[in-house]
Amino acid sequence: MGADLAKCAPVIQETMIRYAEEADDEYGRRLRENLKNTNESGPLGNPDNDKAVQQAIDESRETDHL
Repeated sequence: MGADLAKCAPVIQETMIRYAEEADDEYGRRLRENLKNTNESGPLGNPDNDKAVQQAIDESRETDHL
């Protein structure tokens, strides 16, 4: 699962690891270690994806006051 998770954005990686740790500490630890040892080129998709999400959140707040 670590190799597949390595293809995801860091925010998704951390969320999935947190879920795994909540379910089973040992599994979460092994998943985190496996992810660190995976030699992937980085997440798929847009590397600025987190910025786009934050921008959408910020812009949606601006419309709350209309």
